[in-house]
Amino acid sequence: AAADLPMPPPLPPTVLPDGAVALQPAGVLLRFLDGLIDAVALYIIAFIFAVLVGHTTKEGFNLHGLPGLIWWLFAVAYYIWFEGKIGATPGKLALGLRVVKTDGSPCDMKAAAIRTICRIVDNFLFIGLIIIAVSKRNQRLGDRMAGTLVVKTRSIKFSQMKSSQFGNFDD
Repeated sequence: AAADLPMPPPLPPTVLPDGAVALQPAGVLLRFLDGLIDAVALYIIAFIFAVLVGHTTKEGFNLHGLPGLIWWLFAVAYYIWFEGKIGATPGKLALGLRVVKTDGSPCDMKAAAIRTICRIVDNFLFIGLIIIAVSKRNQRLGDRMAGTLVVKTRSIKFSQMKSSQFGNFDD
């Protein structure tokens, strides 16, 4: 079953100067890219669904009424199921990221549901990315409310994108 897929463990924790141990949270760029991958996947699925229910137009598609409600429930379930059962959405899997609780234990369905509900605020005008950028542990509102972190399971470097002017985008 998909829930039994082996997930790579987070990267080895970093030992902080005071001797504490910290997981390696994903930064703004990786979080933006994982969201973009999931948005594209959901858009493609929405288009296929719109074709099946006859909600396409010359300009594209428009899901409203009962099909719109079904689509919205599917999108909510997408995030809750992938993060609660597997620990990562397809976008996170593609980039080597994983959702864990702040103590390093796996994300559960309750935390995944809280994270998903908070997307309403986090996705408005990129508020989530702004909150991640100013957070010490790169947590958006949903992470803070659910007690979770998005951590790296493999090292990805965007060395050309690093700049002292813009900060370190990949960690």
